[in-house]
Amino acid sequence: MLPPTAPALRTHPAVLHRILEQAEAELYTHAQSARNHAQEVLAEEFQGPAGRLLHIRAGTLLAILDAQEGRQLQAIASALRLADEAVGLGADAAAARLHNVVGATFDSLDLTERSLDHFNESIRLARLSGDRSTEARAHTNLGVAWCRLGDDPQALREFAAALEIGLSLGRGDHLGRLHLDIAISQRRLGNTEAARESLMEARRCIIVSGHRRSLPNLEAQEALLAAESGEVATAIDTLGEAADIAHFEQMPAEESFARLQRARLLRTAPHPLRDLVAAQQEAQAALAAAERLDSMSERAEALEELADVCAALGQADAALVHLRAALALRQTTWERRHTAELATLRVQHEVAELRREREVLAAANHRLTVLNREKAEFLAIASHDLRSPLTLARILADRLLDADEPVDPVQVGGILRGSVTRMVSIIDRLLDSEALEGGRRLTSPGSFGLKGPLDSIVEAIRVQAAEKSITVELRCPLALTAWADPDAFDQVVYNLVDNAVKFTPPGRRVWVEALAQGDCVLVRVDDEGPGFRGDDLDRVFGKFARLSARPTGDETSHGLGLYVVNQLMGRMEGNAVAMNREGGGARFELRLPTPPITGNIA
Repeated sequence: MLPPTAPALRTHPAVLHRILEQAEAELYTHAQSARNHAQEVLAEEFQGPAGRLLHIRAGTLLAILDAQEGRQLQAIASALRLADEAVGLGADAAAARLHNVVGATFDSLDLTERSLDHFNESIRLARLSGDRSTEARAHTNLGVAWCRLGDDPQALREFAAALEIGLSLGRGDHLGRLHLDIAISQRRLGNTEAARESLMEARRCIIVSGHRRSLPNLEAQEALLAAESGEVATAIDTLGEAADIAHFEQMPAEESFARLQRARLLRTAPHPLRDLVAAQQEAQAALAAAERLDSMSERAEALEELADVCAALGQADAALVHLRAALALRQTTWERRHTAELATLRVQHEVAELRREREVLAAANHRLTVLNREKAEFLAIASHDLRSPLTLARILADRLLDADEPVDPVQVGGILRGSVTRMVSIIDRLLDSEALEGGRRLTSPGSFGLKGPLDSIVEAIRVQAAEKSITVELRCPLALTAWADPDAFDQVVYNLVDNAVKFTPPGRRVWVEALAQGDCVLVRVDDEGPGFRGDDLDRVFGKFARLSARPTGDETSHGLGLYVVNQLMGRMEGNAVAMNREGGGARFELRLPTPPITGNIA
């Protein structure tokens, strides 16, 4: 037992790890103490992955205990949920152990076929995590499962894999049981000499490790090998010794197996070794051990042997009673298997739902992280861009308040208007992008002529273009019409022309051209700036995108204008494309649908 610990220290993770180690050591010898220790850890509340892993480790122990104590369905359900959570936390080693528990529990319910997938998953996760011990255990369990299903060659392959790992780990107790399993498969395949060698190696490992609880099984397998070699008397005596050891060590499964095998030998042995009365006593003892084990399949097997002995003794009525009881147990076993199948499917559905919910939550958390990062980026950009016009506005305000310093109101008003315009532009871009992402910016498409809106946009841009001696030209047929939202169209074209002026060196030109092209309208904005370099074209419409080119007149660029262009064009069932212009500079092309044809068609 653990030494007493001060109450204030019992919640320390290191202490709780020690408590779990104690529980694991007592798992197969002092079940109630192990349960108490595991529940003590589960009673603690933790935050974060490390605390959850402590809970998963404690829950694993409780699942093993539930399986041992006959609550197999509860064990499977809790182990599957814990395994899914462990995978979500990236704790592959913990998940590997849990899948091994699920597989072993299925096997105990005679659902051996279902256990195969879980043992294989345990092996996969154990390899990922580097947990060689769990990998060896899962290989061994998988070999036992194949042995139960009658595929001894496949079982031997799994045992060989487990043996290779076990030798590298040097675990004598595990190696002893593993050599014993190999001997069983070799004996079933008729490889007598190989089986004998494996039994000898198993005995050596068991003696060296001191793990004597494997001795009853070892003695029983040696007895069966002797019987197959014609040494029936020796086999009967050895099985009796194995049964006595198992009874003394309180191992009902091993005792039931040894006594059942002895009963069969006593019933089928040639004279003078045949002893039907002794066989009946051994079968009854095997049944009693199976009842202590609470194993319906082993009870049914003992009852069937007892029926055979009674029939051989001429006790037909007793034989019939035992056969009926065995059939009832087989029926109950089948019903329990069916119930376990349904319960497992229900739990797997619940686990899948929890996994989907976790994925949705993870995606939402990722989105929040991205939005938070974008907000921080925007605030950094906005604070930088707003600082200059705000500082200028404050200086001008100070001059106006200083009565001793003469000022030109027209000049000051012009400067203030420019500063305010720049600040409003920054804020408008932010509100536009937020409205688009939130689905609040809706478009109302309609038919309108392009000449008037384009003239207005170009005239407004020419004022600021003149400050850089940039010429802005427009070519647009008078009758050209498009099907789009007029306000959104104005903003898209204004952003593109403003962007062209911003990145064009002084003394150069910007062109705006609109024309019909098939069943759509094409609006093209060209400039004589530096164009796009590197991966600019891959990022040009991204939010807060910073491209290689820089404004040529100290203008601000916050990376939202082209993002808003792309979003609005998508809402209007159009598209925006960026490219390098032949001869140098950048080109943006907008494609919008033409108005639908109305009226009757003859």
